[in-house]
Amino acid sequence: HPLAEAAAHDAVAAAGAGATTTGGGNGERPAALRVPPGWLDAPATDLARLLELEAKPADGPSGGLFAPGAPFPVIPGTTPETPLSPTAVRTLLECPHRFLLEILLRWEDPGAPPSGLDLDALTFGSLVHRIAERFARRHGADFGARRRDLEHWKAVAGALAKEEFEALLEEYPLAGPDVRAQQLKRLLSAVISFVQYDWNEGAPRTFFDVERSFGYPGPDGQPAPFELRPGEHALYLHGRIDRIDVEGRTTLLRDLKTGSAHPRARREARPLPKLDVQLALYGLAAERLAKAWGIPPRVEVAYAYVERHPAVERAFREDWAELREAALRWLDLAARLLAERAFPRTPLAEDCNYCPFAAVCGDAAPGGGRAAEPPASGAAAEYVALRAEED
Repeated sequence: HPLAEAAAHDAVAAAGAGATTTGGGNGERPAALRVPPGWLDAPATDLARLLELEAKPADGPSGGLFAPGAPFPVIPGTTPETPLSPTAVRTLLECPHRFLLEILLRWEDPGAPPSGLDLDALTFGSLVHRIAERFARRHGADFGARRRDLEHWKAVAGALAKEEFEALLEEYPLAGPDVRAQQLKRLLSAVISFVQYDWNEGAPRTFFDVERSFGYPGPDGQPAPFELRPGEHALYLHGRIDRIDVEGRTTLLRDLKTGSAHPRARREARPLPKLDVQLALYGLAAERLAKAWGIPPRVEVAYAYVERHPAVERAFREDWAELREAALRWLDLAARLLAERAFPRTPLAEDCNYCPFAAVCGDAAPGGGRAAEPPASGAAAEYVALRAEED
């Protein structure tokens, strides 16, 4: 094991003995290592302890389950000063252990320079959102009222896309004119796909707002998070809703998505926590704030996947109540996971496919040799049971 020889050196240093470990293949013995005493006293650098832990199943703190009385950082979402975003709540319900590493401990995926061959997913998604926001702020009312024909609005959106793309190229390297032309074509396809989808076959809508925020500090700078109490414990949240329109007596909330589409079909037809909690939170916020915002309290919600042509929806319209009921159960579970300091790993191996921390979990990931037994009780056990229903 790569730590074994170093652990042996630690043991020698701790005993105050001379060097007793063999060196390389020449039979020589290395001089005794002088290890800083603090290294031998700290559990985090005790290599023998780490080897022992690695040989055991990943339960207890190694599995993300922490005792309630031990020292612990403030957990985001549990106080008004540390609200969570809907995206972070989605991470919590997809894999609480990833939430522990990414949101609580603030570990980051190691950065890498752009390939120069395409726009990475985050950059492309942000670019599409920026274009959609500019289009809606400038033309939302006229577009919603269908004051010009669809071809006019496609041309307007295309011009905005080209403008934003040229601005991006000043700071984002793409390798040559062919690559730039291909990525511009990709961008125009997504933007035009959204405009055609949003045209709604010519049926008018009343545009209300784009990137509408909730739960952020007010003009006085004081925290004003959106408090949700789905059960015994509160969740404190903030976020931004991509697009809000009014159709008659109904408020339509939509979130733009690039990347893979998840229409409501087959095993993804019903409400699913890792897919739908973000959308549900927007609906719950709009219901609560409808009077203050001046919009109808009856809501419908949808994701719009715009990299498909035509765009694809994942919508809860007439069955919003079904999503609402399911989401309140999920959010109660999320609040209890935080309150109990329980961050178990997802039971579904497919959740690890694109996780930047898969190497951190190693054999402790689902299906690995060190994977912990399912928790016996508490919110962690309920989480594992909930996610296992999707398998």
